[in-house]
Amino acid sequence: MIRIEHLSKVFRTEEVETTALNDVSLHVKQGEFVAIMGPSGCGKSTLLNIIGLLDNPTSGNYYFNGQEVGHLKEKQRTQVRTADHPLADRAEVPLDVLAQQEFLLTERGMSYRDALDQRLAARGLSIHPYIELGSASLLCQMVERGMGLSFLPEYIVRPALSAGRIARLNVPDCTVTMHRQLFYHKDKWLTPQMKAFIELVNQ
Repeated sequence: MIRIEHLSKVFRTEEVETTALNDVSLHVKQGEFVAIMGPSGCGKSTLLNIIGLLDNPTSGNYYFNGQEVGHLKEKQRTQVRTADHPLADRAEVPLDVLAQQEFLLTERGMSYRDALDQRLAARGLSIHPYIELGSASLLCQMVERGMGLSFLPEYIVRPALSAGRIARLNVPDCTVTMHRQLFYHKDKWLTPQMKAFIELVNQ
């Protein structure tokens, strides 16, 4: 599904040349789970930006589902991102069918990820995403580019939904409600900014 061969990424300015990735090779097969780990500054975000078609490598090749996509121009990357998912036209998607799809998810321990895992576990199911990230915004961009399904908070995906770049799947067996709470002292003076924030939360 994802094959990276001898990938390098060099950032250049007039005075400085910085190598973010140097001869990286990686093969992620369908259904496999891979974690990308390392210290700050080792190139994780640069690699994920290339995998998510947000950037191009300086050299090397990146194949997604057998297609070389590492050196696509911006217009061509846009065409990749608008590919429709086969489930998008279904009126309802059973939970067991959903669990068989290719997923990109937030890391374990994050609230939305935990809620999804609990729903699946209650039905004896589980999802093994091929990419786990801490950034929900980056996951949304990767979904826009047709790289798989995800489970994300609505405020993250609302602009992409409104623009028709992604579609919401109707999964009746996987309805998740997230509750939020705001505590403040009832006798304390509230600034206009705080009042506006409370009104926003109440919406």
